[in-house]
This record gives sequence, structure tokens and C-alpha cells, in this order.
Amino acid sequence: MTFEQLMREPQHLLLKSISGSRAYNLALPSPDTDIKGIFVLPQKELYGLDYTDQVANESNDETFFEVGRLIELLCKNNPNMLELISMPESCLLFRHPLMALVRPEFFLSRLCLDTFAGYAKTQIKKAKGLNKKINRSEKHTLSHGQNYDAKNMMHAFRLLNMAEEIALYRRVIVYREDREFLLRIRGGEFAYEELMDMVEEKMIRIEEAYKRSDLPDVPEARKGEELLVRIREEFYYRSMVHAVSIEPYNPEWPAKAAEITDQLKQALGENLIRVEHIGSTSVPGLGAKPVIDLLPIVRSLEQLDDQQQLIKALGYE
Repeated sequence: MTFEQLMREPQHLLLKSISGSRAYNLALPSPDTDIKGIFVLPQKELYGLDYTDQVANESNDETFFEVGRLIELLCKNNPNMLELISMPESCLLFRHPLMALVRPEFFLSRLCLDTFAGYAKTQIKKAKGLNKKINRSEKHTLSHGQNYDAKNMMHAFRLLNMAEEIALYRRVIVYREDREFLLRIRGGEFAYEELMDMVEEKMIRIEEAYKRSDLPDVPEARKGEELLVRIREEFYYRSMVHAVSIEPYNPEWPAKAAEITDQLKQALGENLIRVEHIGSTSVPGLGAKPVIDLLPIVRSLEQLDDQQQLIKALGYE
């Protein structure tokens, strides 16, 4: 698999999302748009000798990770991957229904103290005097005269705040409501010594929060593996069943989606919050495979597992 092949064959995509500063609510005027996503290797490539774990364009501002690599890194509480599966809906360009199975709370653990806060603290300590290493396109980050890389410093504090939120709320909050404070750091309003004092004070709070948290010590790798197998099996099965040609847009598709939604409401009852019509058939005027993809949003996944027979009885998977 190459980046170019993935762009030609988007049926292998599981997720495509705006990422970086735009997703963090930290974008300045005219920022570059970073894209990240998830794909599934074609079966022949998965079973072959050459496993491709990620692909990117030449400028590396569009990067896609194979689902096996995603699960591997989630089991290590990698911040980039936890952010990617926690993106706000406004950033999502495409989301396959199977991505509903990949939930951040299944992976969050005390490892986040190191992967988020520990990494951030290390980067902050390294930030002093980084002007010797910064290329021309990044020199604006030192224009405040504080002699540290303000952009990297801002993102390090973002990670610290996210680490604390994970311990307190068991959530990965990508969209930053603390934008004003973080942009003040990027603008060089604080001396390096002030920032280090903030870090020491914040680390004390974060460490205390993790001591009180009921997060597991580490994610359950076995459950991660089971999830990966399930995603691959269902994705390849759907690919085989849905190997049909593209048809012109059918104005009856929304009505069919509404009909199925009514059936799901009756089957799932109060557990169902809403049903989203997703995929190509939800876009008016767009040709698509004649397969109605719906994403039920439920209150309880555990209850949904108990309701699987009701869904199958309707003829749906």
C-alpha cells in the first residue's frame, strides 16, 4: 500500500480527519491543514510478506495508519492515536461505521501519566535555547525573545492539560477551551522560568489525580487484539458482500434510511439515542454503492451487545 494507492482506492479507509492546530482550536490565520486517518490493508497485502503500517504524502501533512498499527499504539496510550479516535465531529471528513467500535475509554490507563505528562515535561525542559535547531520556517516561534520554541512549548502545555483531564474525566479532549492561555504561551508572554514553575505545580496536581483515579494500570492488550480481529473480519466480509458497482444517486435512499431507523427505534427502545445516515448514500446527488450505512448512537454498549439478536432478526449486521 502506498499513499497514492490509498487515494485511488478510498474503500480501504476507516477514518479521515482534520488534525493538528485546526482540530485543537489553536489555528492561527492561514495555517496548513493536517490530515490523519486510518486504513485497512487489502487482504492479499495483509497475508503477504510486506506489511505497511502507515503511508504519507511527500510533505507529511497527510498521514494514514493501518488499523493494526492503530491498535498497537493505542495499547501503549500513544497521544497521537488517542487524539485521532477522539476527534470532534466537526473535524471528521469520513468515518466508517466500524470506527464506532474503537472507543478511547477502552484504552485509557495510568500509562497516560507518562505518555502525555511525562513526555510534555521532557519537551519543556528541552525547549530552552532551541533556536539553534529551528529551521527558517519556524523562526517566528522565537520572535518573542524568550529564547525557547514557543510553538512546541504551547503543545507541551496542551499535553499536560490533557493528561490531567484524562485522570479526572476519563476523556481525551482534543478541542481546547484553554485556547487563550495556550496562545499566550505561543506568543511568548511568559518567561521560561515562569513556565517551569507552572510545570512543577501542575505535575504535582496531575500525579495526585492519577493516584486517585480508578484508571487501570495498563490497557488490556488481549481486548485490543480481539477488537482488531473483529474489525478486520467485519471489514473484509463487508468488502466481499458489498463488491458491487457504483449506481447513480437514488432519491429513495433517504427514505430507506428513515425506514430502517424506525425499525431500529422499535428494536433498541430507550437505549437508542439517534441514528445517523452515513456514507455515500447520505450525500444528495452522489453516485454510490446501493448499501445504506447507518450508525446507531446508543446509551449503553453493554446493553447493545444484549440486543444483537434483535438487530440480526431485522436482517442487519
